[in-house]
Amino acid sequence: MVDLGRREVALAAVTGIGLAVAMTWPLTLNLGSDIGKDLGDPLLQAWQVAWIGHALLHEPLQLFQANTFWPHEDTLAFSDALVGYGPAGLLAQRSPHSALVVYNLLFLFAYALSFVGAYLLARELGTGKLGGVAAGAAFAYAPWKLAQNGHLHVISSGGIPLALFLLVRGYRRRSVPLVLGGWLVGAGR
Repeated sequence: MVDLGRREVALAAVTGIGLAVAMTWPLTLNLGSDIGKDLGDPLLQAWQVAWIGHALLHEPLQLFQANTFWPHEDTLAFSDALVGYGPAGLLAQRSPHSALVVYNLLFLFAYALSFVGAYLLARELGTGKLGGVAAGAAFAYAPWKLAQNGHLHVISSGGIPLALFLLVRGYRRRSVPLVLGGWLVGAGR
């Protein structure tokens, strides 16, 4: 069994964040005014995350009754709802700029989590540290994924290798909390 120390996991997380910032540069300089790739889907997705935060604060049982396409009902379901990012939407309630900041941070988080999840899974499956870095970089920054920068729901695939890592590690160590964590990450995906 591979022994992943806290230092290695922390270093993988810092590397994932650093790569996310480098690969999306100069986005981090203007988190409240710029958006990655194009203006179509990212602005819709920023609104969706902000709407979910608004609904969670004011009417959580009416989550899908978004303020678009009146008089239709359940209009949040007309697109990928990004419900898993809903709690982050609670931070997007101050202004349109805060909605962009939250979206851009989620965008960076999606790439960092993809790197870290793939790194941890590769390490658990027996690769060395360099193999883990290669797996993380290949999974997070594959050309097809970079071409989907305007689609947060597509690039948010880091939970898949993370769930698999937790499930494999939990099975090998006979750890119910790790298996449950893997199941929860997979279900939240």
